[in-house]
Amino acid sequence: MDIFLAPWGALRNATARFSMNEPTEIHSERIRLVRQWLEMAQRDLEVSELLMSSDGRVSVLGAVCFHSQQCTEKLLKAVLVWRNIDFKKTHDIELLMALLPKGDRPELLPAEQKALTAYAVDSRYELDMDFTDEMSREALDAARRTLESIAPRLEAELREIK
Repeated sequence: MDIFLAPWGALRNATARFSMNEPTEIHSERIRLVRQWLEMAQRDLEVSELLMSSDGRVSVLGAVCFHSQQCTEKLLKAVLVWRNIDFKKTHDIELLMALLPKGDRPELLPAEQKALTAYAVDSRYELDMDFTDEMSREALDAARRTLESIAPRLEAELREIK
């Protein structure tokens, strides 16, 4: 199994949350990466909301689904980085959710997780996929709920240790 460690690979042996034993440079890098994931997730949500407000044109519904999936994925990865949980390079929301400690999991139904996972690739490369207003609204709602569940908690934890 290939583990996706990217720049936070150095964090692998650190504790799941900041501890006095964690070297300062690793601690600072972890905080920077978590903030970066959170900011990118927020941007994806803003793009989804902007596209959804564009008179519901069918041509943008796939993009709403894609950016909603990206928002959700980045939020889950922010938690994984913060908790120092290794993960593979993936767009699979179900897999990322399974890696999270139960107390960190946003409330996403299995059907929502499956749909979001499909949007990561299908919305970009499946030209014959028919996206509906309902699919887009559900994806956007799932991304908003995930953001509301994860971002405030992570930001509070980051402020606690700063």
